[in-house]
Amino acid sequence: MSNNRMRLTGLLLAASALALPQTAQAASKTSVRTDDIAARLQQLEAQVASLRAELEAARSSSEGAATQATATAQTAVARADEAKARVAVLEAKPQPEGMKVGSTTVKIGGFLRVVGGSARYSEGEVASNSLGRDFYLPGAIPVGTGAASRVSDISAKHSRLWLNLATDLAG
Repeated sequence: MSNNRMRLTGLLLAASALALPQTAQAASKTSVRTDDIAARLQQLEAQVASLRAELEAARSSSEGAATQATATAQTAVARADEAKARVAVLEAKPQPEGMKVGSTTVKIGGFLRVVGGSARYSEGEVASNSLGRDFYLPGAIPVGTGAASRVSDISAKHSRLWLNLATDLAG
């Protein structure tokens, strides 16, 4: 039995001697891989930290832009309110009638009516300054053997204009 033990021990030693270099190489490869993985992990952690810093900077700048936009909008609203207040003050004041020339108030009013007409007569001419030129009455239309004529009239006879001048004297 002791002989068998010695053989078995020898075989185990021989087997371990054969396996030991491969195990040592595997262990050294594992060690290199672990070092590579640790280096890569450190790179990734540095990149993540950099990205987080960029994200925070972007958030703070967008918050700043939003704050600036809000301030601009508030300024615009304040200006609009101020303009509305100015318009309300101007509308509340009674507007003077007419225009002032020195201490005299001048008012112009009335209406202007312009009438135009054109007529062609084939046998004569209507007398000027007659009612036939204003109204073209059937009895005033020339008939006969006269020369043909064309009459154009423009009139403002029905216009009404007035001028009002007012000056305060001694109160």
